[in-house]
Amino acid sequence: MSEKEKELIIKASQIFLSFGIKSLTMNDIASKLGISKKTLYNYVSDKNDLVKKCILFHIETNECEINEACDVSSNAVEEVINFSKIAGEKMKQIHPSIFYDLQKYHPEAWAIIRNFEDKTILEVTKSNLQQGIDEGLYRDDMNIDLIAEIYVSVVQGIFQNTKFLSSGIAMSEYYFQIFNYHIRGIANEKGIKLINQYLS
Repeated sequence: MSEKEKELIIKASQIFLSFGIKSLTMNDIASKLGISKKTLYNYVSDKNDLVKKCILFHIETNECEINEACDVSSNAVEEVINFSKIAGEKMKQIHPSIFYDLQKYHPEAWAIIRNFEDKTILEVTKSNLQQGIDEGLYRDDMNIDLIAEIYVSVVQGIFQNTKFLSSGIAMSEYYFQIFNYHIRGIANEKGIKLINQYLS
């Protein structure tokens, strides 16, 4: 991907995050990018292709951010809290209709997201659970595979549940409550003290 194309994908992603996907035509997107529709079509074949490239770029960015969070964290509790901050901040930027639009109108792009969650996020969650047990911060009586599956499935539920669109409650608030429920359920007494320190 050339620097020019990367710049275009970053800007188009921001447009989708702000306005959603379905409501925007390629004319709208080109206009907001400050380029002609003909120029836009030099980089993508159609809107579906543009959405897919934006999703792939975001997944690549997410993987880098997850690796960075792992590198700077001194223990499993700090690591999972750093993960939650990354996810929470992203959700604050997302137009609530995006996940519905992806599922209904861009299933290929949606499948890429689900694959990322079902593989990368699931494995990162399992790794964090094992690390927390090894460090004596998480309960050692957990079924790691099952807890990881439950947590990822519950978080995925946020994206598939359209109730929050009309609830007035931000997606990031739903996520934070789920995260808080998760981490306080997996931590032992020592871990809870550490959680309270990090979140105070």
